[in-house]
Amino acid sequence: MPTSDRHLVCLVPINPPFQYGISSLLATATLVCLTSAAWRAFGGAAVIAPLTALMICLDGHDRRSVACGIAIGFAAFAHAVVAGLAYDQFGFSVTFFSYAALLLHLPAVVMYLIGKQSAALRWSAAVALLFVTRHAIWSNRLTLLRDEVKSIVRFSEERRSESGQYPDSLDGYAWRCPSLEQYVEYSHGPFDNIVILFRPSPQTEPHWYNSSSGYGYEPD
Repeated sequence: MPTSDRHLVCLVPINPPFQYGISSLLATATLVCLTSAAWRAFGGAAVIAPLTALMICLDGHDRRSVACGIAIGFAAFAHAVVAGLAYDQFGFSVTFFSYAALLLHLPAVVMYLIGKQSAALRWSAAVALLFVTRHAIWSNRLTLLRDEVKSIVRFSEERRSESGQYPDSLDGYAWRCPSLEQYVEYSHGPFDNIVILFRPSPQTEPHWYNSSSGYGYEPD
């Protein structure tokens, strides 16, 4: 074989099987396992994991950009998890708008892919913090409301045992947390029963207590 031909043969790249290495295969397998576990635990929010991995693959050139990509994915994932948990407490409308707000993370993805990783992280963290904080406030308020309603029920039962019927209003009731009064609606029904509606925000679906049937909640 002429010398020139031997040189040409040497220039032809030879790609061995599994050219990305065992570490890449293990990383991929780990991502698949973690996504499956997250999907089982959190539902559709887990789809953010492979999307984040794809985003990092497209532009993850160094450790700093990879760290920013993971942080952006975590912020969006936390947002999605909170949105999914909202249905059982706040109803369909709040859940729908919380999920729709995930689109606000798209500018962060664009900024990341054009090399503005720090700006992307700040944007995504701010969006997630806005929604996670709001839901955390509502969840805490709902817990306080449940305790307050239990106290109102005790007050109403005591009045009924004294006078023979439930009170027409909450006049005379000492609120444990006066700031919650605006989130509670009390009514005395025609068949000597009481209905108490309570919700952590005007935008959320009401929970209720009925002296005939107990506590209830039915998201729209």
